[in-house]
Amino acid sequence: MKFNWMIRHVLALLALVVVSVTGFVAASAADAQQSRLLQPGVAANLYGRTFEAISGSSQRDRQTQDRIARVHADRLSTGSRETVQPSVSLNPSPPRRSESTITATSSSPSCEESIDVNLTTQELVATKCGQQFITTPITSGRPGLRTPTGSFSIFLKEQNVYFYSPWPLGDPNYYPPLFVAYAMEFLDGGYFLHTDPDEPSGAFGPGSEDGPYASHGCVHVPYSVMAKLFSSATDGTPVTVHY
Repeated sequence: MKFNWMIRHVLALLALVVVSVTGFVAASAADAQQSRLLQPGVAANLYGRTFEAISGSSQRDRQTQDRIARVHADRLSTGSRETVQPSVSLNPSPPRRSESTITATSSSPSCEESIDVNLTTQELVATKCGQQFITTPITSGRPGLRTPTGSFSIFLKEQNVYFYSPWPLGDPNYYPPLFVAYAMEFLDGGYFLHTDPDEPSGAFGPGSEDGPYASHGCVHVPYSVMAKLFSSATDGTPVTVHY
């Protein structure tokens, strides 16, 4: 009887040891798994979708900028000209008084809007519902790079983009990358109505097309006016450019 009791006691102890060892091994395995998940390489794989989405967003921004750059670079091969005023002017012209006018108009969706650019007077007039609601001095293309005339329409609107020079460094027409807050393209090849952060508000108007802030073919519009025009005009808005 005493011998049997000792055997049962030993077996119970062995069973207890087996349970303890099994629990320890399981806990160790769980700790190892958690440690593995916390390693940088594994974490990058686990959250690859998040990083990929962020990278995709940045890539889309770069693609937008690249597309604008390509549009402007195409001018070199097609013979057309760039639109954007260089960021540095050596001989600023005497300031001109800006006399932009913005008036309230009907918000009826049936109202048609049109934009008229007079290169002789260097003035832009926007009409909606049969009423003029924007009248502003502008600056158009310089000698040799005059703004084309004709009947066009808005087909591309861009905000907060950079324009890049298709001319190489050292060329008289070269300019450094230029930030543009509002731009609306009206003629294929990169002809825009757009803001120019370097042109003073008093520089727009008659004669500015021959001055230091003249564009490379675009139409510069004062910032506050361009912001209003940008919010009002839509794809297909007619643009007439004439002398």
